[in-house]
Amino acid sequence: MMCERKAKRFQNVPDGDLRDQHQKQKSRALLHQVVRATWFPSRSNLVRRILPGIVLVAGFFALSATPAAALILTLTPAGTGTGTVTSAKDITLSTDISCGDICTATYDVGTVITMTATPAAGSTFTGWSGGGCSGTSICTVTMTENQAVAATFELMHTPQIILFVTTDGDGDGTVTSSPSGISCSTGICAASYDVDTVITLNQTATSGSIFSGWRGSGCSGMEQCQVTMSAKRTVTATFDPAPPGLPLLEGSFRATNSMSAARQNHTATLLSTGQVLIAGGFGGGATAELFDPVFESFFPTGTMTVARHEHTAVQLLDGRVLIAGGINQDGHTLATAEVFDPDKATFISLIRELTTARNRHTATLLPDGRILITGGISQDGRALATAEVFDPTIGLFTKTGNMTTARSRHTATLLADGRVLITGGLGDIFALATAEVFNPHTGSFTATGELVTARSFHTATLLPDDTVLIAGGIGQEATAAATAELFDPTAESFLTIGTLTTARELHTATLLPSGHVLLSGGVGDNAATETFDPANASFTASTPMTTPRQLHTATLLQSGQLLLTGGIGSLATAEMFVKSMPDLAVTITKLKVKTKETGNKLKVKITISNIGTEVASNPFALSLFLSADENLDERDALLQTIIIEEDVAAGEEEHKNITVLGLGAVTGMFAIATFDPVVGEGNIHNNTVAQVIEDAPSITATPDSFPLVTVTRAGGGSGMITSAPEGIACVSTDITATGCASNFSSNATVLFTATADPGSVFTGWSGDACNVTLIANDLRSGTCQFVPLLQNRSVIAIFAEVSPINSEPAESAPTLEPPLTPDALECEFLNIGCPDGDG
Repeated sequence: MMCERKAKRFQNVPDGDLRDQHQKQKSRALLHQVVRATWFPSRSNLVRRILPGIVLVAGFFALSATPAAALILTLTPAGTGTGTVTSAKDITLSTDISCGDICTATYDVGTVITMTATPAAGSTFTGWSGGGCSGTSICTVTMTENQAVAATFELMHTPQIILFVTTDGDGDGTVTSSPSGISCSTGICAASYDVDTVITLNQTATSGSIFSGWRGSGCSGMEQCQVTMSAKRTVTATFDPAPPGLPLLEGSFRATNSMSAARQNHTATLLSTGQVLIAGGFGGGATAELFDPVFESFFPTGTMTVARHEHTAVQLLDGRVLIAGGINQDGHTLATAEVFDPDKATFISLIRELTTARNRHTATLLPDGRILITGGISQDGRALATAEVFDPTIGLFTKTGNMTTARSRHTATLLADGRVLITGGLGDIFALATAEVFNPHTGSFTATGELVTARSFHTATLLPDDTVLIAGGIGQEATAAATAELFDPTAESFLTIGTLTTARELHTATLLPSGHVLLSGGVGDNAATETFDPANASFTASTPMTTPRQLHTATLLQSGQLLLTGGIGSLATAEMFVKSMPDLAVTITKLKVKTKETGNKLKVKITISNIGTEVASNPFALSLFLSADENLDERDALLQTIIIEEDVAAGEEEHKNITVLGLGAVTGMFAIATFDPVVGEGNIHNNTVAQVIEDAPSITATPDSFPLVTVTRAGGGSGMITSAPEGIACVSTDITATGCASNFSSNATVLFTATADPGSVFTGWSGDACNVTLIANDLRSGTCQFVPLLQNRSVIAIFAEVSPINSEPAESAPTLEPPLTPDALECEFLNIGCPDGDG
């Protein structure tokens, strides 16, 4: 009979309908066979007849009350341990199933009961007492009277070993353990563990401190510390003061004009023009629009070939944008792809589809121009381990090696060495702690060390020191995380760092020009943001957004400002983060050339605007260059530099005029105005502007005219330019310097010679085209000849500096094949409009 401790409450069960001794014995025998070691739980005090003479009481079989001649055996468990008592008769005691303090059974006078005690794992049986039993062997009881027996089980003593953990250094932090036992912030902590237990130690540096490493018991460096308790262990964690961080990032968010459509799960891609392509998204359908940072407004552009959200968009090296996969308006996962051509403002569907339909995947531009596409969710809703590569030169998606783990909502980060780091994400159910790297040379994935914390819907940001910041996300407990860690690409391992100021998921993280990482949104109705300082691995709360956002986009503009668009709730709003700093922008508002007897006169009116939020402090230099193209480089001639002595307050402008006399023919050349960044300025994108000089008057030589020729040198080297006939002897980069301008008789043949100084070489002429040019084989000199000289001319001689160790000129760079034009690529993609044999 199964006898549990709860049976004590039901000892006084009324008699059943036992008719005779024979029936009672049959019932006992049947009960012994059927329910000897079976517990039937019940939640009520129901008494229900099972067989004659047997009742089920609160889920347990028991014999009904017996005649007065029956005797009761009471078995009591004792001690701190657990075990089981069995008998050849009707009693079984299992002390690890608690049913009360005492179990009983009823027997006829003279019945002999034999009981055996068996300890559970971790316990020992220490002996019997009562009923004439003692010791630890079998207990035999003869029922001549009511009997009471106790079985004592005691816990065994398990040897344990002490783990000591100490903290040192001048910083502060905490060390905790798994399994628990260690929680140490100062001094020495200790905990005892069973032999061979594996203990994992984790560290967390407090604000203003950094973790500097482990030592002792086989632990070292910055990685997670694990010790096996085969002997006494001692581990030390060192925390040091954090190094000085970056200057506090000060700035604010300001609303821009809204998008034409409310969107979430859309894409935002910075174009080479400085505009941002906004495409699709839930609520946006197949629509797309362009954000213009000059007007801080959105303008419609072409429509995608299919509505999609949860897709990817990546700019190709040729300036176009590849859009791939996602979910359409009917909820179907897509294998289609298309490209956006910014020159034509149109989307073109690709004939060749992805090898696998997918959404919530990643797409990463590789250094060779291909696009790596990984993971995501398939049409049947399962996480994908497949990956593929898009080659824009042939417009084809090709399978590559599978990832080591199927995942979606993960991150993919291009590392400085060209590999791609894949972290976390969702499997079919839970968040993942696994990570791996893709090698574009082998087309394969290799597992790295695991994340310290499993996470999905997180962010991964490449830092200037080539490490990767992993922040926030949803853990396996399905709650937003405030934890963060760093990936070391050399050790291929992750290290815990300080915690975020706010738990975040579905947020964005963007590296700003200041070096800070700005984390925005992802916290429900909270518009909170914060910055991460890589210099001391600390997080600091920042100014809030104008609107709470999740599943939004964050795009760093060429100006250094950050554009945020859309988000959960199908938001159409957008805003920009503007750092508190001066931000000077230069524009040429007027450019005019007049003909003078002494040469052309160039007059340029320049406007300097402070579009930042702080004053631009003086002094700073404004320079005007003359260039053969719109790109400022060392070959260009400096015309004039002026020093601006006035401060330029935020929102104000300064207007300056620069006049240059004695220029030769300048039609088709470029005037370039530029200035060096002022103190505190982070954005230098708009510090330089170029404008072509159109329709400058030409000067026709007459027999009695004397055309003016101006010369100057440019480049990193030095040398002299002379002329024959005499008149020019120029060593300056300033076109107005002595010896750099001279008038010559009309129709004369004038030869200019450039001679390099020691340590320099002559590399060529720029400016007005010479009729005849020569460069010596040793690059020490060169000539430029005008035959005849009919009008004013400007000539630039370019010198380059050479290594003092090896003054021989460097070998010419190999000739590269020109890249395919967008039209040629379109031909490749669509196989239309191509000459025979193409496509």
